[in-house]
Amino acid sequence: MISAAMLRQFEDEGFLVVDDVLDPEQDIQPIIDEYSALLDDLTAQWYAEGKIPSTFAGLPLVERLTRILQSGQSYVRYLSIALPQTKVNADTPIHLGPAVFNMLRNPRLLDAAEAFLGDEIFCHPVHNIRLKPPEALIPDDFKDNGTISKTPWHQDQGVILPEADQSKILTVWLPITDATEENGCLMVVPRSHRDGLIDHCLSSARGLHVPPGLIPSDRIRPVPVRRVVCFSWTAEPYTRP
Repeated sequence: MISAAMLRQFEDEGFLVVDDVLDPEQDIQPIIDEYSALLDDLTAQWYAEGKIPSTFAGLPLVERLTRILQSGQSYVRYLSIALPQTKVNADTPIHLGPAVFNMLRNPRLLDAAEAFLGDEIFCHPVHNIRLKPPEALIPDDFKDNGTISKTPWHQDQGVILPEADQSKILTVWLPITDATEENGCLMVVPRSHRDGLIDHCLSSARGLHVPPGLIPSDRIRPVPVRRVVCFSWTAEPYTRP
């Protein structure tokens, strides 16, 4: 699956697109079905509590998420597959469904990762699922939230704890829908992993991020990917999922 030429490209450019790692029906569709079922339960509860005007049942997943946000209700914490780094309580929501778990331990995904890491693989805790409606339909109150709206420029090494710096970390991004330039694909700066860690700023709205003025705009490259693609990059390049 991963050739020597692909490994060289990964080392040189700092990112790599690997086609046909996952099967869209066997691996991706169960995740969509699982989250649709989870939303059935959540919207029934929120509707009963008067937080949303309808359960929006029967709508496609993305349209349903959009209508929930437009009602003023955030779904992010309830759909997250990892706990936050701070303020974790016994009732902090987390989703640990079988479809998401099966995705994390998918044999073809792990085989691909072994080409970069060797056969001893641990799943680091900075894993997320981001279900993002169209930007134009997101209410203003949520537009600075990178888990709902566009993620600010950053280097992965800049947003994890310092004790991870000595670990060899591979980040893998898996689209559950086609990610195109029109609907918002990943943006990277090729070879930026060779420049070292850039200054990150902290704000209450955007979290840790690289200020736009530090981004070499002439080197930005869009990377459209299909839902059957495994998109991998090192911990260092800028990314904007």
